[in-house]
Amino acid sequence: MRSGFNPNKDQLVPPSKYLHQVVVPVHIPHQTDYFKDSLSILQYCLDSLTATVQPFTLITVVNNGSCEAVVQELNRRQEAGTVHEIIHTTAIGKVNALLKGLVGHQTPLVTLTDADVLFQPGWQEETIDLFEKVGRIGAVGLIPQMNLFRVDGFSLVWEHLFSTRLRFAQLPDVAAGERFYDSIGWNRDYNPNHLQYNLLYTENGKSMWVGSGHVVTTFRRDVFRELQQSVPHQLGGDSEWYLEEKPYQFHYHKVTTQSNYAFHMGNVKESWMEVPPPMPKTATRTHIALSAAAPKINRLVYFWRYRFWRRIIMNTPLLFRWCILRKGLPKSVIDTW
Repeated sequence: MRSGFNPNKDQLVPPSKYLHQVVVPVHIPHQTDYFKDSLSILQYCLDSLTATVQPFTLITVVNNGSCEAVVQELNRRQEAGTVHEIIHTTAIGKVNALLKGLVGHQTPLVTLTDADVLFQPGWQEETIDLFEKVGRIGAVGLIPQMNLFRVDGFSLVWEHLFSTRLRFAQLPDVAAGERFYDSIGWNRDYNPNHLQYNLLYTENGKSMWVGSGHVVTTFRRDVFRELQQSVPHQLGGDSEWYLEEKPYQFHYHKVTTQSNYAFHMGNVKESWMEVPPPMPKTATRTHIALSAAAPKINRLVYFWRYRFWRRIIMNTPLLFRWCILRKGLPKSVIDTW
């Protein structure tokens, strides 16, 4: 039976004090073999995250079928107040875990990050600065990576092929790039020029690399206004692309900070991994000044621009050579690019 009137009925959800959500999916089913160092890696990740964000940040961790030691660690952090939300699920897959963490909040920005990312001071400030000062940015990554413009940054190539705003430049921290590819298990037999040069976009005094990866990326929340119920893969397949293509559906750009603001640790603990000192929690920000939300573009336009022309320009040798030559890549490295 029911007695009385529920006082919450027809009441609006009160405004949130948070402006930026960070969602961390965690899958550590045991602590042996591949996962033997994973709990330590997770601790580095969460410690570095809490050390480098301001109080307007909501931290959500989705436990995607992890072992009891991880459950206890996450619950301890929530009790201490360093993690705000813990969602415990069975092993439903990385992207499905991200989808669970995404819903229920209205922060203007949301960061989706792997649980093996070591955040560096200043990442949040630089990310917000890019969103506020550069028009039509839909996603900002923190780890510069080679050749992202060929797959994940074509919107800027398409629009600024004849503009001086878009030029090749040298990366300031090649060692950080090498460390990233070491962390994902690559041998160093890739073309070294790909770590020396990348495509740089400049607007309103801000410079950024074209494209962004999926290890850690901050999105405008409005790109997730339409979400499907679930994806079929635990990891990989086309599940990552389901989230990665969202900005293009609304005609936004994807970029990466010019400096390296995070490190990917992988699954093995190493001596170089250190949590940065906690930053002063002094921010008094009450809003993030984003441009107005863009409407979803026509599927035919999306296919024509982001599928058809990207493949034509990036996969046709003569066209691609002309493109990178026009954008200022030194002739000395073009032949081996």
